[in-house]
Amino acid sequence: MPGAQAAFAQAVAADATHRDARRQLALLLLQRGRPEEALVHQRALLAVEPTSAPTHYAVAVPLLMLGRTAEAL
Repeated sequence: MPGAQAAFAQAVAADATHRDARRQLALLLLQRGRPEEALVHQRALLAVEPTSAPTHYAVAVPLLMLGRTAEAL
């Protein structure tokens, strides 16, 4: 696991409520072609930020990458 990804994963493991680390980890996972794993983190963020438009968008991105268009809308 590359350095930044490992650091963000460690931060999330130590504190599951660390939003910035979770957000950055999800972004790195998307960039590395791992949308299913990114989706787990984006949905966790959505659970604590249910009215955040950027977080809803962030959930839609991996869903679209996975071909799950209906869920993304």
